Parts: sequence; C-alpha cells; structure tokens
Amino acid sequence: VPGYDFLVNSVWPEIVRGLEGNLPSLFSPGNPDIFHEKYTVSMDFVRKFEKQCGSQASVKRLRSHPTYHSFNNKWNLPVYFQIRFKEIAGGIEAALSDTLEIGRA
Repeated sequence: VPGYDFLVNSVWPEIVRGLEGNLPSLFSPGNPDIFHEKYTVSMDFVRKFEKQCGSQASVKRLRSHPTYHSFNNKWNLPVYFQIRFKEIAGGIEAALSDTLEIGRA
C-alpha cells in the first residue's frame, strides 16, 4: 500500500507488545547493573531498528508513534537514578565519616 509505513505501523507495535507482555521484568530497575545492561541493549536495538526505516521521515513517524513513547516510558529511569545516587552518596558519606573519625582521633 503506497504511503503505508509497514515497519512503523505494523512491525514496531508488535515488537513492543511482545516485549511488554512477555518480558515485563525487562523494565524493572531493582538490580541497577542488570537494568543498565537491559536498557543499553534495548536502546541499541532501537537505533538499529531506526536504521531499517529507510528514511528520516519514517524515523520521525516511528519516534512519534504511541508505542514508541510507551516503550520509552516503561523504562523507570528516575528510580534507577535514585538507586545509583544512593549508592554513590552512601559511599561518599562513609568515606567522609571515616575521614572525620580519623581526624578526631
């Protein structure tokens, strides 16, 4: 059908439905190392999928598609960054506390 973007309107939505339905743990930030790995692999897949679109207009249609936004919004990045922040801040606080205790001695 002329003008119909098959990859964007048929293939992409099915991929997203499959991931969301069959792999809901994909988007879970509970283990930040595993989450980062899954996120990185998934974003690499998205970039490769975009390269298959064939034109910038097709990529723009993909990026404006509701399932594209749904897929990106599933990644709970604020929780991931909060977990990472606590890891980093906890290490810094412990180091500062140790330094202050040594200084008092």
